[in-house]
Amino acid sequence: MAIQQSIDITHRDVGRLARIVEDFLRRANCIEDGAEALHEKLEGARHVSSAEIEADIVTMNSEVTIEEDASGARRAIKLAYPSEADPARGRVSVLSPMGNALLGSRVGWIVRFATPLGERSVRIAEIRFQPEAAAQYDL
Repeated sequence: MAIQQSIDITHRDVGRLARIVEDFLRRANCIEDGAEALHEKLEGARHVSSAEIEADIVTMNSEVTIEEDASGARRAIKLAYPSEADPARGRVSVLSPMGNALLGSRVGWIVRFATPLGERSVRIAEIRFQPEAAAQYDL
């Protein structure tokens, strides 16, 4: 299983997320809310058109099945914008450590992220829905 090296993010996602990051970085708690980490991810990614993004890459509003590395348990989640996040309904904010780790990752990758209880890792088992693959560019 590959660990991510470089990632692709759509121009549309970069534009929307850059505005969110700018708003959060104006606040005093920018490190705690994940904006700085997301800013770094956007800066380091290759920006591609929505038509060019491969169907096995997690984009915003993608619905994915993840597998817990430790237990093998699977669950479905949706990568969400902060205003639409709802962990109880499986909508993970891109500003969360897990959401940030998922953005731009591919099916089969193991992503690692920090939690209050220590580092956690999950494998992206499948992408159940990706807006770009479904030609739904307005999501």
